[in-house]
Amino acid sequence: MKQKLITIAITILIIALPIAIIPNATLYNLPKIWILAIGGITLLILLLVNYKKLKLDNKDYVILAFAVLVFISTMLSSKVKISIIGEINRYEGMIAFYTYILIYFCAKKFLKYKNNKILLNILHAIYIVISILGILQYYIKLPTNALIPIFNKGTCGTFGNTNFMGSFISMGIPIFIIIYITKNNKISFCTSLLVFFNLIACQARSGWIAFAIFSVLMLIYLIKNKNKEYAKRALILLVCFITIFGVIYLPQSSKVRIKIEQVKNDVTVVKTSGIDDKLGSNRIQIWKVVIELIEKHPIFGVGTDNLKNGVGENLTETSIDFIQRAKGIMDKAHNEYLHIAVTIGIPALILYLTFIALVILPNIKKIFKKESIFIILSVIISYLAQAFFNISTIGIAPLFWVALGILDNKNFENI
Repeated sequence: MKQKLITIAITILIIALPIAIIPNATLYNLPKIWILAIGGITLLILLLVNYKKLKLDNKDYVILAFAVLVFISTMLSSKVKISIIGEINRYEGMIAFYTYILIYFCAKKFLKYKNNKILLNILHAIYIVISILGILQYYIKLPTNALIPIFNKGTCGTFGNTNFMGSFISMGIPIFIIIYITKNNKISFCTSLLVFFNLIACQARSGWIAFAIFSVLMLIYLIKNKNKEYAKRALILLVCFITIFGVIYLPQSSKVRIKIEQVKNDVTVVKTSGIDDKLGSNRIQIWKVVIELIEKHPIFGVGTDNLKNGVGENLTETSIDFIQRAKGIMDKAHNEYLHIAVTIGIPALILYLTFIALVILPNIKKIFKKESIFIILSVIISYLAQAFFNISTIGIAPLFWVALGILDNKNFENI
């Protein structure tokens, strides 16, 4: 019964976090943080009730050590309240991190469905709904002062940012592609097409990179399995994807065409003049500012989710130039690994990467031999790839931590 309650709680989080939105609000993460907080409290209570069944391994001790460093960094922060709750509309402070870790433990130890197709059907529904919204957002643009602002930010789904949409899509598309190719699941086929449209339409380069890496993994999987039916379905998908890309790209007014031209220009600049600070929406300069901060605060960082204040309290020529030129604030490093290092410290980043490695490496040898492992690892690897150029957000990161838990959960050996 207790295991069933934990499964229900995690399932509600999987459903509610991506789709929760207040249509006429600009704080997209506000309903998500309430859901995450309530879900976290629920899981904590259920976990404490089941603590006798909780046997820890090396991975668990590593992530608990990471949690200790999150606490120390939070307490040493110049803005302790912000580090506990998180920056406004980010809300990824200590509470969020602790909830992520709770989700991992619960998914690893207790998540179980009578039939794993239940989880697949839930994911189908979530991705179909958000993908349809994304398509509408691509073709419908309302004025910036419109009553429903979700139609004036591009293909952002329910996340308020096209990069976040790219992150969400990059985690889901491997699931549906693999299920269609290996099971000939027609719903997964249709979902793949909808999701691919959004992957292109959201114009998130981090999502494109993640998909490119997954495509290589998929190609290796097909070559190793030598299954003609798999190859046939993969070819059908490829033709459909090329058609969808053409529909989006070919119109002269295509936003995607403009984005691709921008990428080409960036490549030309790098070839002729070297790396410029403006590349990647000023990411290069953001990373320079962040690295300077890491050098000043290497052990415990500037405080969990306290980057904005950390930059303001440690102004340098690089950060002042960014603020003046970009006319904006810097509250995220636009690289999840650098963000952990600058806000929580280098030791925390080492523990985080060690934890990820301990979860992934034992399964690497089975990635092309076992379908369930291939699906879950593809989700995790896609997320980790896009994280090099993107930021963590509370509407999506919990799904990544669920995937980490599932990879260690024997109940999901067959999907």
